[in-house]
Amino acid sequence: MVYLRSGIFYFFLIIGLGLIFIGIPFLYFTPLIKRQKIILSWVWLVRFTLKYICNVEIEFKGFKDYLNGKFLFVSNHQSTLETLVLHHEFQPMSAITKKENLSVPVFGLGFRLLEPIYIERDMKLSSTKKIIREGIKKIEAGLSVLYFPEGTRMPLGEIGRFSRTGIEVAAKTDTSIIPIVHNSAECWPPSYLIQPGKVIFYLGDPVETSGKNIRQLTTELQSWMIENYHLTSKS
Repeated sequence: MVYLRSGIFYFFLIIGLGLIFIGIPFLYFTPLIKRQKIILSWVWLVRFTLKYICNVEIEFKGFKDYLNGKFLFVSNHQSTLETLVLHHEFQPMSAITKKENLSVPVFGLGFRLLEPIYIERDMKLSSTKKIIREGIKKIEAGLSVLYFPEGTRMPLGEIGRFSRTGIEVAAKTDTSIIPIVHNSAECWPPSYLIQPGKVIFYLGDPVETSGKNIRQLTTELQSWMIENYHLTSKS
């Protein structure tokens, strides 16, 4: 049954991507915020299919007032699911992502139109400067920023080592940080077979950046995720 449900889910996912691909020439001339709404409406289909075909429930807990203002959202990284869902939930926003994601067929074209801040891993120093420069511009333009400080997907239940680059964007702009912890790999594991269950995104209260150094903020955020991972439990 899992194979059948997963197959149906990916069928609808591909259909949705196809529709976006058809509309790409028109989206180039659409203002960014409106463009994000149009492209990310596809994620609504993803969430609908996950819920009603794959029996995957998605719930947000904790801090609720995340659409009133601009923030740096800092999340752990386990699967494709949080990349899609958090983009959809926190728009208008710009994500810090690796450049390889922009080369994925069809998906990459849509991702480019969301105007992310991309990282070139073989050019670490220039990428670091670019993230800070572009991140500050996005926040000054009124967008929030999404950052996965682990830099790669981690196994279910593990929190990896944090990079400080994205956090520096918040510190330099006095932007509050909302930490997020979730269990997405429980339902969307590396095997890509969608498992029924519940994905909980737990949002902490905003962390003020004024007067704190970057190392202090990074340690505080990583400790928060480790200490609060249990809040993603269904019980």
